[in-house]
Amino acid sequence: GHLLFSKTYLKQIYKKWTGDSIMHHFLLMKMNAARRLISEQQYTFTEIAQKLGFCSVHHFSRTFSRLVHLTPSEYARSVQSRGML
Repeated sequence: GHLLFSKTYLKQIYKKWTGDSIMHHFLLMKMNAARRLISEQQYTFTEIAQKLGFCSVHHFSRTFSRLVHLTPSEYARSVQSRGML
C-alpha cells in the first residue's frame, strides 16, 4: 500500500528531526554547488545563477552572501589566492 502524507506534514517532520527547514537545506545544497562552480572558474556568476535556478544574478549574489558570508566575487578571489600558495 501507499502511505500518503501532506507536504506540510513532511516539512514539519523534517524540521522536528533536523531543527532546520527543508528549504534552507536545499539553499545550502545550492550554495555548495555554487562554491564548486565558482572554484572551477568556467562560468560567470550569471551562468551559475541560471544553472542553480535563481531568477537573477542579483538574487543569487544576495543569497550567496547571506549564507556563505562572502560575496561571490570575494569567494572567487579567496579561491584564486589559495590556489597560488
